[in-house]
Amino acid sequence: TDADTQVQFSHILNDALGGMVAEDVEWSASDGSIDYSGLFTPEHVGLHNITACFGVICTTESITVTPGAADILVVEDRLETITADESFTIVAVIHDQHGNIVPGLTITYTPSNGTMTGTTFFPHTSGSQTVLVEWGEQSIYVDIEVLAGLPTHYITSGCEGIIHAGETCQLTWTLHDQYENILNLEIGGGITWTAGGGVF
Repeated sequence: TDADTQVQFSHILNDALGGMVAEDVEWSASDGSIDYSGLFTPEHVGLHNITACFGVICTTESITVTPGAADILVVEDRLETITADESFTIVAVIHDQHGNIVPGLTITYTPSNGTMTGTTFFPHTSGSQTVLVEWGEQSIYVDIEVLAGLPTHYITSGCEGIIHAGETCQLTWTLHDQYENILNLEIGGGITWTAGGGVF
């Protein structure tokens, strides 16, 4: 049965001669609940035992419970901080009304920046990014703060074109990671310059 569907159990009591005995039994369930009449109300998926006892005499039957109808989209971690060099795997599942995971359903992931490979987010631009997780009409935003990655190169500007003898120009430079995010120059550990001609 599935977790949304009740199951009615029944019993027959016989005496030592095989005659029927009109007495009640005591019901119990290893998961979910079962009332005095043998009506079993499941809850969690798995193989569970239903036991009927008359005094010290007990009989047990097993029942397999599968997930109920898909009910709600659940995302475990909705707030994360990573660098542009790292990735973040989003754990999203669909639960039935009892909290059982319902497999085989399609969940989509849409990042505000960067790319998705399956359920894993690979950022590019630093800053506040989001991944929109959707199933049916339900959606959840995962907020990801992306920090700049490790420094990989400098970019200089200010002396483009032809500089004639006797003229000066002012160079400026910025430090970048592999995705061109700008880092503080101090992270680069200092910079040295050489000039093939003239004075720097």
